Parts: sequence; C-alpha cells; structure tokens
Amino acid sequence: GSRGAAKVERLDFRPTTANQRRISRSRLLSSAALFEFAEGELRFAAREDGQPHVLASELARQASARGAPDQALRHIKGVFADYLSTPYEAAPAEFWRLAFPLPFRRSLERYAKIHRLDLYLLAGLIRQESEFNVRAVSRANARGLMQVLPSVGRSLARTLKTGAFRTSMLFSADYNIRLGTYYFRFLLDQLDGFEEA
Repeated sequence: GSRGAAKVERLDFRPTTANQRRISRSRLLSSAALFEFAEGELRFAAREDGQPHVLASELARQASARGAPDQALRHIKGVFADYLSTPYEAAPAEFWRLAFPLPFRRSLERYAKIHRLDLYLLAGLIRQESEFNVRAVSRANARGLMQVLPSVGRSLARTLKTGAFRTSMLFSADYNIRLGTYYFRFLLDQLDGFEEA
C-alpha cells in the first residue's frame, strides 16, 4: 500500500527563451576558450533573470567538459545555493552527477579496495577537503585532493617506500590518493573503525 508520500514537484530545467540565448552565447564563448566571458554571461543571467538551477547546471557542465570538476562544483554551490535542500527526485540525474562528481574514479576505486574504504565516503571526504581541486593548498599548508601535510606525506612516502619525496608530488591525484587513503585507514584503525568520529 501507499504510505501517502507527497509527490515531489520537479524543478523545471528547461531554460527560458532568454536564458537559452545566453546559454548558446556562453557555449560559443567557451568554444573559443573565453571561459571568463562564458561564465560571466551565465552568472549575470542567474542574478538578473532567475533559473539559478538551470544556469548553475550549464556552468558546471562547461567546467566539467574542460576537465575542471572543482570549478563545476563551485559553480553549483555559488549560483544555486539551495541545491542541498532540493529533493533528489526534483532534479535530473545529470545535475546530481555535476553537484557530486566522482573524478579520479580509477585511483579512488583502486585505493579504496586496497585499504577497505568505502568509495563514496572517500569521494565525500575529498569533496569536503579540496572540492576535487588537485592543486588545493589549505591555510595549514595541507595539499592536494586529500589535503596531506608535507610532513605527513614525507613520513608516508617512507612507510610506503614510494621513493624520493617532494612536496610537489602531493599535487599528483593518484599519489595524493595513495598516501591519503593509507593515512585515512590508519586513522580509522586508531579509532577502531568509527567513521563518525
């Protein structure tokens, strides 16, 4: 039987005529590698004419297409700030893939398996720590996807026998994930595996 669940109203992801023209102009600018102008076109439209979910999706789509998942994520956060209160069923799957990307999947799957970690827990951790920006540097000087401190990286490189260590190596996605997942597993083991801590 039915539990009387309320029907979720889907957001309309079809652009208005004016926004469709802006999207077309933005794509043209983007194809000419004029990314700032392309983004400006859509950001202006989101501020002035509404449909932030449509315009955030397009901004994220363009950033993702040029291999910048961190920028795609920031576009959604910045332009459609209400995305986290949007019911899952209210938006198309593509929107959620842009808002919660899974780049570097091969490395994540490989090291998640090696260290008995949940793939999506790792992706969530990286999303929170670096927003998938391989060149992220925190105020504490932690670096890369999983925000590994250079001193910790040096120690982990010795433990894992990865060879000579240079701080710049923490900007390599695979290397950062390799060290970061090992360290995360180590920390979890110290806490008897309680991820909530």
